[in-house]
Formats: sequence, structure tokens, C-alpha cells
Amino acid sequence: MVIYKDQKHCIFEGELVHCQTDFKILHERMVTLAQQSPEIVFEAAGVYSTALEKFLQDHGYVYLPQMGLSDK
Repeated sequence: MVIYKDQKHCIFEGELVHCQTDFKILHERMVTLAQQSPEIVFEAAGVYSTALEKFLQDHGYVYLPQMGLSDK
């Protein structure tokens, strides 16, 4: 998962373990970054991305799932 500001400035890049602790940390980071109007992009990899997508939807974040990010 990566979070961009102004499409070219990466302000966060990392992997997310699908557990309550990591989602809580992610939410805290997102609250802090919200002031910067971040663009959230992640690799849509089937079952691996569904928990992240649900989290983002539940918290009202705007995001962009991408297919095959690792191929680029």
C-alpha cells in the first residue's frame, strides 16, 4: 500500500498485516495524513486486498485499487 500527496510525492509505503493492531495503526496514520488530502493506492489482489478495501470503505477513505502494481 502506498499513500501519495499530489500524485508524485510518496508519504507512506508499506505492507499491512491483516490484524486489528495493524489496522488501528493504519487508521491513526490516516487521521494524521488526512490533513494532506492523501491519495491511497494499493494492489488489488483478490482476497488479500478485501480486508483493506473494507477498512477504507468503513472509514470513508477515497482510494484507488490497482491491478498488478508489482509488474510496473
